[in-house]
Amino acid sequence: MACKNYVQDAENQHQTITYCGINHHSQNGIVERSIRTLCDRAHTMLIHSMEKWPEVVTLDLWPFVLCMAADIHNAMPGPSGLSLKEIFSPQKSRHDHLMDFHTFGCPVFVLDPTLQQGHKIPKWQPR
Repeated sequence: MACKNYVQDAENQHQTITYCGINHHSQNGIVERSIRTLCDRAHTMLIHSMEKWPEVVTLDLWPFVLCMAADIHNAMPGPSGLSLKEIFSPQKSRHDHLMDFHTFGCPVFVLDPTLQQGHKIPKWQPR
């Protein structure tokens, strides 16, 4: 019933509805290509990380890798010199934030507070 009401309302508004079958990826080539590009980049980053640090990096990190791939994709300047974020927002960027991106899966070490205070860590103490 709700579906019929929706279709009738669309006709009343002089709108059309197109339907797409399952696994029919030819409706919007631009979007499909962007999704493939993001997935390819995320796949590459995850495989590289799994090779370098197999005991820690697993397929469970796929959502985080995909998010990072999207962040990089949206921040990188294109042929026009503008990033996707700049195209879709009124703010312009100097692209300084590109220096903040790091290799995915790279181990991160936290500086010991004693080193921050100018002291040394004893030689045989784990770092």
